[in-house]
Amino acid sequence: MPFPSENSFAFTPVSVRAHAPAASGIYGIFNGSQWIYVGVGEDIRDALLAHLRDTEVCIRRFNPTGFSFELDSGKARNTRQETLIRELGTQCNHQNGNLPSLPWLKAL
Repeated sequence: MPFPSENSFAFTPVSVRAHAPAASGIYGIFNGSQWIYVGVGEDIRDALLAHLRDTEVCIRRFNPTGFSFELDSGKARNTRQETLIRELGTQCNHQNGNLPSLPWLKAL
């Protein structure tokens, strides 16, 4: 099952600060036609803001316009991430061989 539709917002700094929680969970970045990336973090807001600041070639190439999230602080979070990556067919997850593991993301 994909992310809940009521948790979909514009992928802009203002929108991320207003809607993304400073809490643990899973987030997805998308555009109007496809899912681009699914990540996990201890602070969803900080992780999304970091994506906005970074110039990740793969994510930028797909012109992200929105994000979604779900809260999850449990050990099943990584399993849920893997399930979403497979289900949504993301374009830029390192599991797909397109995006290297980012050192700052490991710290989240």
